[in-house]
Amino acid sequence: RDTGSLVNHLAGGRLFPGEHQRATFEVVDTPERVILGMRSADGAVQLSVARSGAAVFIPGGAGASERRLVSVGRDGTSTPFAAPPGAYAFPRASPDGQRLIVAMEAPTRDLWLYHITSGATTQVTFDSGATSPAWTRDGQRVAFTSTRVGVQNLFTAIIGQPGRSERLVPNENQQFPGS
Repeated sequence: RDTGSLVNHLAGGRLFPGEHQRATFEVVDTPERVILGMRSADGAVQLSVARSGAAVFIPGGAGASERRLVSVGRDGTSTPFAAPPGAYAFPRASPDGQRLIVAMEAPTRDLWLYHITSGATTQVTFDSGATSPAWTRDGQRVAFTSTRVGVQNLFTAIIGQPGRSERLVPNENQQFPGS
């Protein structure tokens, strides 16, 4: 049958993947719960999956300043990263799986780079309002939304050059990177 995988249910911080028909998106099997306790805001889960299959997410339930960055293996085992608790949001794994880019809500929302192997963190943006990061395929840049100019517009930053970001296309409408 012509099926594909689909995350078909997220409720109460639980993730249920399942098979679906490609043409109709009708679920063709019984979904099985794989991750519990994820943070969800406005129906969007705070989750990123690397090409290797490893997933990172922000657990739900904790107060904003008590969130932890967590890695989840294919077997469902979760392991907190060495990063201290913080006001993390929108974690995104780099294409090589060695770094995370996260929005940090303290004292203003900016993007921070977390190096998984060393545990080091580096502030990437100083834009007050940076959020929703998305990596470029080569892992050299991130696109993100910022309110630096008022309405949320798209910007890019070069990893390794903190504080240098560039607005992509000025627009009076809100813009968000999707991938």
